[in-house]
Amino acid sequence: MEHDLIRPSRAGDAFHYRWAARRCLKLLDPGSGVERVFIEGSEESRHGGECSIDVAEYLEDGRIRYFQLKHTTTQKGLPFRFSDLKITLKRFLERFAADQTAPVSFHFVTNRPVSGQLKNALKKIGEGKGESSAYFKKLQKLTGLDSGGIEEFCTRLNI
Repeated sequence: MEHDLIRPSRAGDAFHYRWAARRCLKLLDPGSGVERVFIEGSEESRHGGECSIDVAEYLEDGRIRYFQLKHTTTQKGLPFRFSDLKITLKRFLERFAADQTAPVSFHFVTNRPVSGQLKNALKKIGEGKGESSAYFKKLQKLTGLDSGGIEEFCTRLNI
């Protein structure tokens, strides 16, 4: 097999391994607040959205951080759009909908840019100012959550 065909996949694997390893190193720092780290899933593996959790971080104060990691060697300059994030957002929303009162946050980490329009729209939705936006309607269609649920989700989303 030609090495150029597998190089992008190996680069993505290396990104995931190194990023997750850096998060695990926080376990050694008593001031970090990190208590447990799960790789490729979470402690709550029966809840929705499990397939989009690459790293789950559990903090001493009860908060949980879910991370989805995306790496590219071929599309570094091409911004992520809603359609590119749709599956991740749907799965994150499924996890959020399972228990909206849980102290969780959702993080999308990538070496690609993310559309400024999308980031601004999600921020506005989180501020309660984006209910009439096309993005709000798309999020609502993904899960059927009410406006309060979608707004709360967007306050917990970090891209």
